[in-house]
Amino acid sequence: MEDAGEMRKASTVPEIKPLDQYDFNRAKVCASVRWLLAKSYGSAENVPVELREPLYRDKYEQEHLKPSVSQLLLSPELYCRTQALLHGVSQPTPQGPPGDNSALLQLLTKRGLEPRDQDVAITEEDLSHTPIKTRAHLVLIDSLMSLAAMETVGKVKMTAEAEKMGGGAPWENALLFWVNRLNQTLRESTEDEKVPTCTDPQPVQPTFPWRPVGVYACPSLCHPHPACHRFLFEGGVWE
Repeated sequence: MEDAGEMRKASTVPEIKPLDQYDFNRAKVCASVRWLLAKSYGSAENVPVELREPLYRDKYEQEHLKPSVSQLLLSPELYCRTQALLHGVSQPTPQGPPGDNSALLQLLTKRGLEPRDQDVAITEEDLSHTPIKTRAHLVLIDSLMSLAAMETVGKVKMTAEAEKMGGGAPWENALLFWVNRLNQTLRESTEDEKVPTCTDPQPVQPTFPWRPVGVYACPSLCHPHPACHRFLFEGGVWE
């Protein structure tokens, strides 16, 4: 008989909480920090165990960033290493990777990804301030996520349809087109199979760092059909 712990490990379905119980701020912090650490260390498996859960509870049951995580975020090394690894996916930077937060902010600004919080630019002082300004760091991580998306999408030729979709930058339009085509293929494949695994798509407001124009998602849990996986792996949304 399979051990209960092994069954939990084998399960890929996360716990889904009702919206009235969902803590969006907590989810944003955890997801952003985990993404940054995974990119900086090369993969999620390489992140030290003590850093994989970025928050802890104090004696008053209030959650805070772990001191070890805060120290990493206050050091420019983590961000600069992440940017260098992201940019290395496409091509090396002629002048080399940025060595501090000031150089990193300048680089992101040149790429059109200046980190801004409520129309105010994030500064090097914001990122080194103690106690840590969590919001400023989340904004910087958002810019790095956008850079990662830009670098990935930039390697793929877009269709004419993708270029006309939405009012954002080309890489944003390409992602929106990809998501919509993926959902369309999933819906068509499930309808062909006559398996009611998903209700009709409903507009949602995803928390991506790019503008969510025209994105659709299934409100209930869906199990992708094998045709969907082939569609993904064969680059079905691109010409």
